[in-house]
Amino acid sequence: MSMTMYGIKSCYECCDADAELKEKKADYVYKEFSEDIYYLKDFLKLRDSRPEFDEVKKNGYAGVPCFVFDDDTILFTLKEAEEKLGL
Repeated sequence: MSMTMYGIKSCYECCDADAELKEKKADYVYKEFSEDIYYLKDFLKLRDSRPEFDEVKKNGYAGVPCFVFDDDTILFTLKEAEEKLGL
């Protein structure tokens, strides 16, 4: 199973998640969007259209790190993402 992680470099949780996933040699792509408008647009499309983000937005959070799997599952914690990847 592969995964895409959305995040920004100013978020310590995103940086920690990226480092841990690299260390564990996870099959993922990191779309860091603070300097890439295309990745930001992809993320905002997800954030604005998926119900998984409802609680995140309600609580005033951005929703990163965000882990999107090839089966269309969206998760928000590294622990859950690692479990889904079998790490």
